[in-house]
Amino acid sequence: MAANAHGLAHDCGPDDVARGCGQDVLSHSPRIEHPLLITGIIWTRLPFPSISLSPSGEIAPGTDVTISCRGPQQGVRFKMYRAGVARWHTEPAGSTAEFRIPKARREDGGTYTCSYESLTEPPVSSPHSDPVKLVVEGEGVSAIA
Repeated sequence: MAANAHGLAHDCGPDDVARGCGQDVLSHSPRIEHPLLITGIIWTRLPFPSISLSPSGEIAPGTDVTISCRGPQQGVRFKMYRAGVARWHTEPAGSTAEFRIPKARREDGGTYTCSYESLTEPPVSSPHSDPVKLVVEGEGVSAIA
C-alpha cells in the first residue's frame, strides 16, 4: 500500500505502478482560485420595492382598490402578499405593477407587501416592501392580518 502527498492510501500491485498507482492524482487537477466565478454564483442585493394603496385610509365596502408596487427596472415579476402569503403575481411591461381589488369586502382588509424577482433562472428576489394596511369599514372589527 502506498500513500500519496495527501495521505491517501492506494493498493498498488506490480502492474498498477506502471499505470501511475501511488502518484498524487490531485496534483494534476486544475487549481481553483475563484470558486464563486467558476460555479456561477453571484450575490446581488436588490433594492426594496415601494408600495402604495389607492384610495388610502379606511374605505367603505364595495370600493374598488388598487395596490401599486414599483421596482427599479422593467422586465421583472411582481408578487403581492397579504399577511405574508403570496396572493397574486404579474409581469408588467413597465416598472410598476397594479393589483386591483374590485368591490373590496371586509375580508380583503389586512396588511399587504410586495416584492419583485428577475425572470432569469434561478430567479433573484428582492426583499419585501414596507407594509400597507387596507382597512374596510363595516360592522364590528375587521379582520386585520
